[in-house]
Amino acid sequence: MPPGGEQEQSFDVRNTQPPPPHVKAHSLQTTPAEYRRHVFADGIPPRPSGLFPPGDALLHALASDPRLHAFEKHLPGEHAPYELLKRGGWATGEACAARGMDLRLFYQDPAPGEPFGTIRGTVRFGDGAAIGDGYYMSAHGGSIETALDEATAELSKLEFSPLVTTREASFQLLKPVPLHRSLLITCRIKEQRGIRCYVEGTIQDWPGEAGSNGGSVGGGSGFVVQQGPYANCSALLINIRDWLQRLG
Repeated sequence: MPPGGEQEQSFDVRNTQPPPPHVKAHSLQTTPAEYRRHVFADGIPPRPSGLFPPGDALLHALASDPRLHAFEKHLPGEHAPYELLKRGGWATGEACAARGMDLRLFYQDPAPGEPFGTIRGTVRFGDGAAIGDGYYMSAHGGSIETALDEATAELSKLEFSPLVTTREASFQLLKPVPLHRSLLITCRIKEQRGIRCYVEGTIQDWPGEAGSNGGSVGGGSGFVVQQGPYANCSALLINIRDWLQRLG
């Protein structure tokens, strides 16, 4: 028996094969405007394994802001160009929340005189995102980077092209990120040039809630609130539409 053992594997074969022609056709039909329309219409479905407690102040503040549109990732699928991920994914939906990260994203339309909209959202890291569950630890760096990677990519899809892939991303993990605390995540587009979109993201405490964030700041997390962001991200995303068309 090898270390760690062996297990018979079963999986969805669609996750190991190239997309069939009709899925590729759906991909090439996508536009940012239509992506926004579909994801805003679907919003964020209920998450039975969600990590936000009742009455969470930050989540309610975002949800009640008339300038913001709640949304969840969509992808081109077998039936339509914009499909809600029914089984979720690594960084989105119920499946992600069940593993220990609950990311709720909201899009804000461009401010007067600004060319691009922004993302304002919130994320909570649960026990499953810990460096070591039950060992007085903070969130694992991989979970923090996952949240920023997902948020920056979604802003690029909303504003630039739904057919993007992250080419480069750099992260600055500036201080321990506490578990079971609702944190503010923001993203903005720094620049668009040709097939490239440059996006910046930040995770920080919510300035509107000093000392009590969803019943968890201070007492629930074991960490003292510190000024400044917990983590930053700079990402370069590439529009792969032309590449996908050349594949024939």
